Amino acid sequence: MYNDLGQLIQEAGPAFPAQVTGIDGVPDAGAPFDAMADEKEARNISQHRIEFERIGNAGAATGTSSKVTLENMNEFIKQGALKELKVIIKADVRGSAEAIKESLEKLSTPEVKLNVIQSGAGAIVDMDVMLASASNALIIGFHVRANPKTIALAEKEGVQIKYYNIIYQVVDEIKLAMEGLLEPEKIEEVIGTAEIREILKYLR
Repeated sequence: MYNDLGQLIQEAGPAFPAQVTGIDGVPDAGAPFDAMADEKEARNISQHRIEFERIGNAGAATGTSSKVTLENMNEFIKQGALKELKVIIKADVRGSAEAIKESLEKLSTPEVKLNVIQSGAGAIVDMDVMLASASNALIIGFHVRANPKTIALAEKEGVQIKYYNIIYQVVDEIKLAMEGLLEPEKIEEVIGTAEIREILKYLR
C-alpha cells in the first residue's frame, strides 16, 4: 500500500489517499475492506462476497429484491448484511405461537438478533406476506397453511413460507441456517387443493 507520493505505508486513516496493490478487480465504493494474515482465509472471504453479489444480481435480474431465506441466510450474515433476522409466526393456537417466539428469540447472537416482528393464531394471509416483504422477514406456519392465492403472492414478493408441525424442528432449522449448516431445501409441490363444504353424519 502506497500514499499519494508513492511511499510505502502500513496504514491509511479516514480520507487518506492510498494506492492498494494485489487486487484482482475493482471493488465497489463503500465495499468493506479486511486485512487478513492468511491468504487462504482471504480467498474464502472473497468467494463468499462473490456469491453474495451473485445472489443479489440474480434477484435484480428476475425483478425481485434479494430476500432472506433459510438457504441464503448465512451468506447475508457472513457479509455483515444481516444484523437482524425478522420472523413472522402464525400458529393454530396462540400458545404455540408464543412458545415458538420465546424459543427463537433465544437464538440471537452478538452478530445477529432474531426479532419476531409478529406472532399470532390463524392461517397465513396476504397481509402477513406483505408485512414480510416490506420487512424482509421469513414466515413460519405452525399447523397452519396459506391458501393458493397467498402462496402465489409470496412467490411474487420473494417471501419464504416454511411449514412445521413440531416446535423443535422450527428452532433446529433456523439455528442450522444461521450457522450455515442447513441441508438443501425440500421443495413441496402442491398438486391440488380441496375445500370441505359440509360434514355429513352417518348413522347406522
